[in-house]
Amino acid sequence: MSPSAQSRRTSYFALSRSPRYSVLFALPLLVAYELLAAVLAQPGRELRNGADVMLRATFTAVAGQRGPAIFMGAVIFLGVFLVVRDLRVSRGGFRALVFGGMLVESIALAATFGIVIGVATTKLIGSLQMLMIAQGGIQSMDWPTRLMLSLGAGLYGNCSSVSCS
Repeated sequence: MSPSAQSRRTSYFALSRSPRYSVLFALPLLVAYELLAAVLAQPGRELRNGADVMLRATFTAVAGQRGPAIFMGAVIFLGVFLVVRDLRVSRGGFRALVFGGMLVESIALAATFGIVIGVATTKLIGSLQMLMIAQGGIQSMDWPTRLMLSLGAGLYGNCSSVSCS
C-alpha cells in the first residue's frame, strides 16, 4: 500500500466515518434518547421521533408486543457487529483525538446549521410559526421533552450514515 493510501485510511475524516468511531460516538445519544423517552412516557401517550415510531411499528407488526425489544436488540447487535468488524479489519485501536475532533465538528455543524435553518425557516414560513404557536406546538413542551425529540432527530437523522460507513 502506498504511503498516500495509508495516510488517507488513517486521516481524521476516514477514521471518523468508520463504524468504531461513528457508532460509539452516537451511543450516548441513543442512551440519552431512550432514557428520556422512558422517563417522559405517560400511560397511553408516548412521544417519540417519527423514524423511531415507524421502525418500532414495523418490528411490532412482524413480532407483536416483543417488537420494540427485538428492535432495540437488533440495533445493539448491529452496532456491536459493525464496531467489532471494523476493529478486526483495521487492526487499529481508538484515538481520543478523533472523538474530540468529532465533538468539535458536531458542535460547529449544529451551530451553523441551526442558525441557517432557523433563519431560512423564519423567512420562508414565518406566518406559519404564528399558527404553530396558537396550536401549542413545540413551544408548549417542557425542556426534557424538547431535548428528547432533538436527540431523536439527531440520532435517526444520522442513522443511515452510521450504518452505511
